[in-house]
Order: sequence, then C-alpha cells, then structure tokens
Amino acid sequence: VYTNQTPGGAFRGYGATEALWPLECAVNQLADKMGIDPAELRQKNLIAEGEQSLVYAPDEYLDSGLFQDTVNRVKEMARWDERPHSWDIDERYRGGLGMALALQGSGVANIDVASVEIRLGDDGNYTLYTGSSDMGM
Repeated sequence: VYTNQTPGGAFRGYGATEALWPLECAVNQLADKMGIDPAELRQKNLIAEGEQSLVYAPDEYLDSGLFQDTVNRVKEMARWDERPHSWDIDERYRGGLGMALALQGSGVANIDVASVEIRLGDDGNYTLYTGSSDMGM
C-alpha cells in the first residue's frame, strides 16, 4: 500500500546529537591521554556482528551493522593514517580531521511496535487498519 496521506509523518529524536558531541569529545581526550589513535580506541570498543550489547538493547543480538568494516572504509577514504589530524590554517584558525560514531535505534526493541491489518470485503473493497509508534517528542 502506498499513500502520501499518512496520519503522521514527523520524525523527531531525543536529543542524541547534542548528547553525542561531548561524549565523542571525551573519547578523543581519553585516546589522547592513553597515547593511542582515536579511531583505534573506538574500534576496540565496537560490537562485532552477532555480539550482545551490554548497553544498547541488552536483550537483543545485533544481526547487522558491519561496524569494523565501516570504520576501516572511512579511514581508507579519508586517508586517516597518511594525513595529520590537525593543522594551522592561519594565526586564528586550525583545521582538523576527526571521527565520531553513533548507533541510533528507532524505537525500543520489543516495546515500540506497529501493526497493520487489511480486511477484504465481499464487495472487493478493503479496509486498512494501522497502528504505528509514536514519532517522538
């Protein structure tokens, strides 16, 4: 069924972007204090496909998301290991090369669900009943 007459269409989040900025800055600072590459620290803490997360949906196994491969591809495309990660532009400004990672779920596993039911009438018409998740705040 295709329609552009949806009863709701907004997608709004919970402020993840604002919360991830200081978290990713802290990861960079930790990597600096440990004397390791920020990408390496992130990769050491990534969940492999099929592993169980202790934080994000601890009752669920991740069955997709090739996180290590994604970070490796980003590093390759950005020439991460070949370039400086910061440089002077002029007396006032600096340039930089950085990385941040986030996992954003959509809804809460096994809680936020949607369903649809289609009833076909004797006259050939159908009735579509749909229940969808709350789209945010």
